[in-house]
Amino acid sequence: MSQYNELRYLKLICSQIEQRLSWGAPKGWTNSSFIEFGNEVKRASGVRISADTLKRIFGKVKTAEQYNPQLATKDALSVFLAYESWSDFKLKNKLPQDEVLVVPSSSPEVIDITPKNRFLWLVPLVVFSVLIFLFIFKPTVNPPPIDYSFFPFSIKGKYLEGNAYHTAIFDYCVKSIPTDSIFLSFGDVTRKQLLKKDNKTISHYYRGPGKYEVKLFAEQQVLYDTTVYLRTDDWEAYTFFSKGDVQEYLPIYDFQDSISEVMSVNANVPKIKGIDTTQMYWIQYCNYQKYGQNGDNFVLETEVMNNQEIISARCNHVKIDITGENSSISIYFLREGCSKWVKLQFGDVYLNGETQDLSAFGKDFLDFQKVTIRNENKKVRVFYNETLLIEQPYQNSLGEIVGISYTFSGVGGAVKSSELRNIFLKIE
Repeated sequence: MSQYNELRYLKLICSQIEQRLSWGAPKGWTNSSFIEFGNEVKRASGVRISADTLKRIFGKVKTAEQYNPQLATKDALSVFLAYESWSDFKLKNKLPQDEVLVVPSSSPEVIDITPKNRFLWLVPLVVFSVLIFLFIFKPTVNPPPIDYSFFPFSIKGKYLEGNAYHTAIFDYCVKSIPTDSIFLSFGDVTRKQLLKKDNKTISHYYRGPGKYEVKLFAEQQVLYDTTVYLRTDDWEAYTFFSKGDVQEYLPIYDFQDSISEVMSVNANVPKIKGIDTTQMYWIQYCNYQKYGQNGDNFVLETEVMNNQEIISARCNHVKIDITGENSSISIYFLREGCSKWVKLQFGDVYLNGETQDLSAFGKDFLDFQKVTIRNENKKVRVFYNETLLIEQPYQNSLGEIVGISYTFSGVGGAVKSSELRNIFLKIE
């Protein structure tokens, strides 16, 4: 198909989306509108499209020539409109020159009245009799679960991007959903919040930077999801610990050596911050920003250590997270012998040391050790020094990298280097 026709189909799908959303002309949409629409597309298709990409597609941002996104993006837009794919959308929305004339058959329909079909008139009577019997003598069975997505509701997030500390606000109307068990999960460690039907707004306070998945539940069904994204200005350091049903984040300053650029904290930090060191606490170095780096093709080379055992975590935790627009890669090291508690994530693939052999991630970090995470076309390889520990593929794209963080149990964790770079794939 010609590029010209492809762009005509793109214009057509934009028109259908505009009608579906009923937000008015896209030229009047705000940045929050494009973020919200991107979240709606992710909820329908599992693929997140950035606000900047959507602005180019809908002409909010002018480009040198009409923008034609990649196939995965057009597939996601098609799924949002309940088509199976971009091909399915084009098949069911023919352009004028592609219309096909359907010629009716010249042979009339012939009704079979042979003896074997002579008693077909009895079928409706039998079916009716069975239905009457079931109505009168209906067995005791559990009713099918209710699909709450058929009932009208609305929810819209505001202030979904910012810096820590931050309050996000959600306007909602759930009066028509026939259950009182309606909750909003904010994506952090706080409990799900029950939504009162006579209220219209709920707010949530986020204590630390990161990407948080917000979900609306009716009973156990997810009806809506969106993302709160809290940036950092550069590398920042925090200590966090549980306090009741929340995690308290406290900033740490002067954590990076001006010459060596090693990130570490002074051993007096817990005392200064008033931390109960008999309980679990963590030190985190994080940099949440939009890196402009494809999360499915990159190399992260780093040197890390955790050389101090604390009372509540004698396994010396070392955790590395690469956060993408759609999903994450999380690598977890513990001291040898502690691999039962190792948990790994590679996009849509989760591995758990309780049910799988992840003993390769029981390693010594008493001195700086080199860790390399190499992702080529959704296949991740993790190296400890030069030893390959695992090779794990996944399916769904991570999207653009929007954050990197290092998390350690106690104050013994340090980061000597952290280098993220692109992989230039060979084109055959």
